[in-house]
Amino acid sequence: MPGAKAPYQSFSNCLSVNGNYGDCKNAPINLYTALSYRDRLYVGGYYGAAPYVLDDRTGFLIPTEIAGWCWNDYAQCGGKRTWDLVGLGDTLYTASSRYIMKIPLAEVPSFQPSMMDQFHWSADTSWRDSVLRRNNPIGW
Repeated sequence: MPGAKAPYQSFSNCLSVNGNYGDCKNAPINLYTALSYRDRLYVGGYYGAAPYVLDDRTGFLIPTEIAGWCWNDYAQCGGKRTWDLVGLGDTLYTASSRYIMKIPLAEVPSFQPSMMDQFHWSADTSWRDSVLRRNNPIGW
């Protein structure tokens, strides 16, 4: 890690304030798996066991948990980790730390303007492309 900084661009839905994201719905802390399936990118990892889908138009990672992935007001969502993702036919499957879970692709959420308030996302996303981000080095 040159200069003690990771040599890649990190991705985040939320701008942290003093390292604290509060109740802002952000990307998983550590990504363990990524899947490109039917022209969409899905990611999962530590926190939580419901994967996220990238909305190409806005650049936000949308949590699939809002599509009924979880139950008990999101208290039960397959544990705290998504270990693997696979797309088969018209369904997305995950292996989480507690369950194997599935969601029909037709129910995978897409960006809605109401998510900005629901997840406390800032309308100004220019910080994502600030000087703090580094280009991925060639050949790494």
